Amino acid sequence: MKAVIIDDEYLARELIANHISNIPGMEIAGKFQNPVEALPFLQQNPVELLFLDIHMPQISGMEMIRLLHYKPKVILTTAFQDYALEAYSLDVVDYLLKPVSFSRFLQAINKLGPLSSAAIEDLNPGFIAKDHFWIRTQQKSVRIQTDDLIMVEGQKEYLAYYTIKERWLALGSFKNLEEQLPSDRFLRVHKSYLIALPFVRSWFGHELEMEGGFKVPVGGTYRETIVQKLGLP
Repeated sequence: MKAVIIDDEYLARELIANHISNIPGMEIAGKFQNPVEALPFLQQNPVELLFLDIHMPQISGMEMIRLLHYKPKVILTTAFQDYALEAYSLDVVDYLLKPVSFSRFLQAINKLGPLSSAAIEDLNPGFIAKDHFWIRTQQKSVRIQTDDLIMVEGQKEYLAYYTIKERWLALGSFKNLEEQLPSDRFLRVHKSYLIALPFVRSWFGHELEMEGGFKVPVGGTYRETIVQKLGLP
């Protein structure tokens, strides 16, 4: 699915572009700061989806929808709630308030149909073999060896994977990851941290020290399980 982003705010355009880059099966056909620039391109290059701001100079997002000679799917992005009723009267897919979080972005993509289910599946690690899995980060897939993974840190919609040599940041679900990794090797020790047991070097107070010098906080509800898994006296 090809998408065009139209927004007079640079940071808003880049945020949506970053979200799109993490969705398999979607590509950015163009980014424009106003409808005047975008209309000639769209007339010659029809696309399936528009991410469209409402408040823009010269021509508003609402007016632009009416000017197009074909009807792509439209997801509106705006800092204002006042136009929701009018927006839905134009049969838009969704109405997103800025700043658009990735989780809210995915909800909108989910309304597009079959594309979304495949996209969401690809955002979570999928095992191909017992010794490795793949993650998707910035338009490419990265192979991670399970034995090299020291720990995973949750950062809102993102997961940071720390390996022996590298750190990778990718979108994903902490819950799904925990369910997929082998429980005899990996353990949740905090709401935002999952660690590989063989890489634990010490435990002092409320903190684990991992291979590589990483310090990981220990959540109170996980302490008993950690003691059992590590075989501590």
